[in-house]
Amino acid sequence: MATDVKSQVEARFKVLMDAYNAGDFKGVSDCYTTDCQCVAAKKDITIGHEACRKVCQEFLDSDAKTLEYKIEHLTSSPDGELAYLIARVSMFKADGSSAGIANNLLIWKKVDGEYFACVDMFN
Repeated sequence: MATDVKSQVEARFKVLMDAYNAGDFKGVSDCYTTDCQCVAAKKDITIGHEACRKVCQEFLDSDAKTLEYKIEHLTSSPDGELAYLIARVSMFKADGSSAGIANNLLIWKKVDGEYFACVDMFN
């Protein structure tokens, strides 16, 4: 995988996670394609920015106030148009105690030279 793809996707993922931690769900949804799909455990598959914001709000309401991540794997298609990222996400309550750990798989799509998450699957 080209280093530039890796650095671009890593940077976009950081923007997404920073926006979540700031409670900026519009900023989160701006990191996704307009037809993005969120696939969460025990939930219906949701499609689009508004659905993405709703999923984030539900996640926040469930006690996951802040997130920290470790990228486990990141690779791209040979043409660099798609990439996927697997991360281990630690969730924390408002008091700093653990709210659990989740696995996260994001598929990133290059749109007009910039990467956007088009599928976000987490458990």
